[in-house]
Amino acid sequence: MIEETTRGQAARELYEMATGQPLDERDAASVEFMLKVATDGRWISQTLMLGGARPVVLDVRVLAGLFLFDERVVWSALDGRGVVEAFQRLRALVEGAETLRSRVQRVSATNGAQRIEVEGGGSLRFVPRSSRSAGRGLVADCVVAVGPVGGVGTLKPMLAGAPNPQLILDAP
Repeated sequence: MIEETTRGQAARELYEMATGQPLDERDAASVEFMLKVATDGRWISQTLMLGGARPVVLDVRVLAGLFLFDERVVWSALDGRGVVEAFQRLRALVEGAETLRSRVQRVSATNGAQRIEVEGGGSLRFVPRSSRSAGRGLVADCVVAVGPVGGVGTLKPMLAGAPNPQLILDAP
């Protein structure tokens, strides 16, 4: 049996500090499950299939990856519209909290190249799956794919170079 712990509490506290709002019990339980690690620090679930998670759950995971775990995170939606919506929502969360905003090194809002980079090496890139080459050459520690799962196979190579990768699929 693998001993487990979670990084969920730290992730929840970061989100609550940034927004001033606590997670409800259901969302908190989802975050705890998503962020369970073995005693060696590796994710218990390297691939997670969620069924229509609330955006706040994914936002907590992404912010934790960016600010707590110094991960290279890729957010992928089926099309450009989904990418833009996610970028705008997460950018607003980061810019709305002084403690997060002060760690941001660079924000790019260029269409097709949206990203947020922070001190410590964490980065968040937004990639549409509608373009076969959109994520080509990227390396990620965590990939969050939302919407219909079409084109998800193009995201897996991004995780090949990560020592402790996590793929989160959220399809309705």
